[in-house]
Amino acid sequence: MSQVLLAERINALRDEKNITVEDIERAGISRSRYYRFVRGETQISVVDLSRLLKLLAVSFSELFAGVIADPYQLSIGDLAKCTETELRQKQAEIAQTAASVGYPTAEMVAIVIDIIIDRRCGVDYRDKTQRLYDRMNSIQAFTIFEMRVFSLIATDLTPKRFFKLYRKFAHDVQVFRDYMPGNLFETSLMIHMTALNQAVIWPKKLNVTDVWLTLEGIMRQPARRSNVEILLLQRFTGLLRTYLTMDSEVVAAEIGVFLMAAQQMGVREMTMNTVQTSLVAVWTRLQLSKQQLHAQKMAETLPAIITDLTL
Repeated sequence: MSQVLLAERINALRDEKNITVEDIERAGISRSRYYRFVRGETQISVVDLSRLLKLLAVSFSELFAGVIADPYQLSIGDLAKCTETELRQKQAEIAQTAASVGYPTAEMVAIVIDIIIDRRCGVDYRDKTQRLYDRMNSIQAFTIFEMRVFSLIATDLTPKRFFKLYRKFAHDVQVFRDYMPGNLFETSLMIHMTALNQAVIWPKKLNVTDVWLTLEGIMRQPARRSNVEILLLQRFTGLLRTYLTMDSEVVAAEIGVFLMAAQQMGVREMTMNTVQTSLVAVWTRLQLSKQQLHAQKMAETLPAIITDLTL
């Protein structure tokens, strides 16, 4: 969305409802953060956005009524379809916009485009990934923009770095439990699929905390009835949690039936843009590691994760 128009929309609602900056501070948003957003120096985090929605007593869709789409809202899927010439043209447009009217995330978008091009050409882009990671690791709460950037670089991060950002994402995305923008579906799915890869499929030895964080994060992901893949993933992880907690052969048989149904639907191996995750591989690995992930360790690990992820 246009940040300038969004700030104008919020200020109009503030005037209409006689809400002062002091009211905004009492809602948990610092005066400096609010004014930086209004001046166009930064985007508003989804956590602060949630606080504003409650303060203004409006829904997500009501707040964004009349706010036009930002041409640089960063759809990873759309960018991936562009030719190199088109991507370079977008970079030039972003630079021009940033120079003329200001665009606080212009540098990050330019780096994202560089990474997409470098991947195609087989060029080493680790320094660019590092710059994006450092930026996102330094902030307390994600905007939708950072969530999209995270989905792009997630597969390039070490498990330790990935789960630092994943914890923020799994916490902040719950803001959309009442209304999840359609364009956030692709981003969320890519991140959760990567989390399953990072926690279960790729490591030589599973990290108990990473596994339970992933299962809990997926279960807390908001979803519409139309988000079939996310709902399917939640059903799958719900069965896995029950199996790891109870070590039940009945639940194991139920998972087998689930995977047969998933095969008929063509989603046993899920794919979203550049990310692919095999549900069969996840299930096979967890079966082999069930002793390591048994309920006793869950009882030691899960309460802290739940506390971290609770809004």
